[in-house]
Amino acid sequence: MPALSCLYCRSQASVHPALLASWSGSERILTSGRVALGERNDGTATLRGSSAARALAACHRSGLLLAFDGRLDNRTDLARSLPLPRPLTEMADAEVVAAAWERWGEGCLERLLGPFVLALYESTRQQLLLARDPTGGRSLAWAAGQHWFLAATDEAALLGHPEVDAQLDEARLARYFALDVPGDEHTFHRGIRQLLPGEWLRVGTERLERGRFWWPQPGGTLDRRPEERAERLGATLAEAVRCRLTGAGQTAVLMSGGLDSTPIAAHARGALPPGARLDALSWVFPQHRRADERPLIEAVGRHLALTPRWIGGDDAGPLLDLDGWPVHPTTPEQNAYRLLHERAYAAAAELGVATLLSGMCGDQLWTGAEAWLADGLFRGDRRSALADLTWHLRRGELSRAVGASLLPFSWRLERSARRARAVRPWLTEKALALLPDPTASNWAARFPRPRQALSLLDPTNGHGLAVERFWASQHGVEVRYPLRDRRLIELTLALPTGDLYHRGETRPLLRRALMGRLPASVLGRKGKATFEELFVEGVYRGRREAVSALLFRRSALWPEYLQRGPVDSAWRDRATGFSGLLLWLALSLELWLDRRGGGQAGGHAQGLAPSCLGRVAVGS
Repeated sequence: MPALSCLYCRSQASVHPALLASWSGSERILTSGRVALGERNDGTATLRGSSAARALAACHRSGLLLAFDGRLDNRTDLARSLPLPRPLTEMADAEVVAAAWERWGEGCLERLLGPFVLALYESTRQQLLLARDPTGGRSLAWAAGQHWFLAATDEAALLGHPEVDAQLDEARLARYFALDVPGDEHTFHRGIRQLLPGEWLRVGTERLERGRFWWPQPGGTLDRRPEERAERLGATLAEAVRCRLTGAGQTAVLMSGGLDSTPIAAHARGALPPGARLDALSWVFPQHRRADERPLIEAVGRHLALTPRWIGGDDAGPLLDLDGWPVHPTTPEQNAYRLLHERAYAAAAELGVATLLSGMCGDQLWTGAEAWLADGLFRGDRRSALADLTWHLRRGELSRAVGASLLPFSWRLERSARRARAVRPWLTEKALALLPDPTASNWAARFPRPRQALSLLDPTNGHGLAVERFWASQHGVEVRYPLRDRRLIELTLALPTGDLYHRGETRPLLRRALMGRLPASVLGRKGKATFEELFVEGVYRGRREAVSALLFRRSALWPEYLQRGPVDSAWRDRATGFSGLLLWLALSLELWLDRRGGGQAGGHAQGLAPSCLGRVAVGS
């Protein structure tokens, strides 16, 4: 798959391709006026074939230059409304997008379904437009100066340019340790920003403009009967899976025994032709029974005629191999179970799998269950709301969150802002002072379940998928996420809360929609597997002395943001839970800083001319 880069000269009317190639490593470059757009392969397979996978497109008639990274899930639907110059099967997604732009202008952005980022230059206006899909399925980082503007799908490429400020961004570090603060455009490097999901950014010679091209319509609900909603949910999920099988090459499902990945496996099996191969890659933990879901996975395998490929995970705890632990080049955020994913990607590559379907982000679809009482009262169904309230009271299961959900979300945000120290007592005064105003997330108050809206629409998901894409690409594998389909997000935001949770049962509508597609043992499961034992063995027992030396070294940065008490007690008590998470965040930061040289980013571009951007700036 292509990695894109862009250079826009704000101080002169033309740019030389070598200026882009010097820091981005682009293998193919198109130039027009002030802009140069480039692409290089990131190591993953080219899935649509060489012609359709092209990332760059030029429309000489309209003076349009386009770089596109992603996948169009509604190519066929778009083509029905577009005067295409040749058959759709011969056209790359970038060319379809260029035709859509010529037809609808900026209005085409909200029509594009699928994960994407794009950079589009109109020579007549001498302006550059960047855009990112609303689910954040692809990432785009940018940096700007008085005379120049850079953008790349690979943030590390920007760090390779000497004009980009690579010092650590303290505000982003504070948000990292605050955990629940919604993300924004900040990255961990002071001079680099990220384009937010659903956002466009217009770059001109004198200013930058930004805006959004898509928001789901808040407040809309489905008043159909439950069985009709279940049918619609099943059809939407099936379409989300089908789209991600298009042009996928050999496919596998990263499958546990839960209700995120198994529905994907069921619909993938139903969408593929009879006899088509579909692999299921599954972790097993014979020595850690609380993590092991083998009986449920085997039941799904029998039901769907799948033969799971087992991946051993007992020895994949975090930091057991401290010296060889994988570290991302641009973020300290670490998945404690990174080795499990690495083994899955390696297994996929060994099997010749090009595309791996993942159930990641499934929990976010069903967040907001605490709003069941408020939702019932809002709909005017007081009798059912009272009956549900009585059911919970009799079982002592009425949580504080349910009562809090009756308060307007804007009130709760303002209260959080006033009580920031009490809400986040683990943070230092410095970190608290760096945090943004929580009321900036007041947009979520427009939705019936604000917490669900934040969970689904905040940039955090897209950032996590971008990080995972980096790791998978090291093995030549692309991971696709059906549960991040925009249509599925819109649907679950509009469901009644009773479809998310009802009297102790989570995801009741999903269970109804999957009746007959999955075994009863999976549909009826209540809890989830836990990897806590792996965490304890890896962090606290494995390389304890080495981990301690790294975490509590004199030069450690985390104490500037985290109170020492929770981390000290977690280390002493070998804690998991919340204090264990804080310790893991601190440890991940120190390991990242250690690998990148104490917080100073090194150059990533080989042979980069230190003054190349300066020559552009002075117009030589």
